[in-house]
Amino acid sequence: MSARFKRLTVGVICSLSLLTLGGCSSVSLLAKKPEVKKVSISLVRMDLRRLDLRFDVEVENASAGSLTVVGYDYDLAIEGQPFLKGKSDAGFELKPHAVTTIPLPVSIKLADVFRQLASLVGRSDAAYRITAGFQIKTPVGELRLPFQKEGRLPLLPSKHP
Repeated sequence: MSARFKRLTVGVICSLSLLTLGGCSSVSLLAKKPEVKKVSISLVRMDLRRLDLRFDVEVENASAGSLTVVGYDYDLAIEGQPFLKGKSDAGFELKPHAVTTIPLPVSIKLADVFRQLASLVGRSDAAYRITAGFQIKTPVGELRLPFQKEGRLPLLPSKHP
């Protein structure tokens, strides 16, 4: 046997061994990337000082194994202007063959909104865009799952009878 053939044979045997000894689940996890199915926004609390929002992000994990979200980042724009960036190391588990709702809390000081975007004074709502990503731990390293959501958010407290 030639030295080249021996090296090739050893390489193939090592590769097959890695797949057989636990690489199968790793390969299936990579083949079925998690997918953001839906993003909704909820007004948690509002007063004359602060607006607390929660973005509920539904993530589908179609793989056979659970995945761990080890953190997330977000960038919030209001009326097309960059406004707030954040990052968290909060962790979540994505169960296999399931959709998991992950809450992203965001607090905004209304004075900051009006100071940065004076054109919003007197308006009842404003356009927003949140661009974010989840850091997902996989057997071969971390994977970032990005998503984006646009809509309108209230700026004035609602009147209660």
